Amino acid sequence: MPGSAARTGTRSNPIRAFRGARRAYGIRPCAEREATNAASAIALLSAKLDLERERANELERALFKAGEEFVSLTATAGELARLVIEAQSEVERLRCDPAMAARADPAYAEVGLHQSAPDFLVKAARRAFRREYHPDTKSPREKPAAEATFKRHEGAFDRLFAMRGMSA
Repeated sequence: MPGSAARTGTRSNPIRAFRGARRAYGIRPCAEREATNAASAIALLSAKLDLERERANELERALFKAGEEFVSLTATAGELARLVIEAQSEVERLRCDPAMAARADPAYAEVGLHQSAPDFLVKAARRAFRREYHPDTKSPREKPAAEATFKRHEGAFDRLFAMRGMSA
């Protein structure tokens, strides 16, 4: 209605003009409040949507980093598996090498230990042999063979303990 005021040369009251437009276009008195409330709700939802988009972007970046880490760990695991297989084949080669067996001390070889085995391992091996081969744990039929094996291992362990200066 501003155009009509310019044509007539009189100033119109904006409130009166709004009321007239409200009547003319059928705008309800509470429509302005409803429009303001709707605009507020839209702004709030838009802000929430922006936050959710940012959160989704952060999660996508974290997922991408996790994927890169997974690829790296998979490669590392493959390399470790390859090294374990190589170590196992090297151990088998050394076990079967007659030159290594000739250099090994017979007392250590008899009980299956290496010369560099620490004292606690020698003691633990002796306890394990005693549990496994003690004649009192065998049936009467197996007792003679178990007693011979037990004495042979005990003699080997006695020599090892004496060489190392350990007490039984």
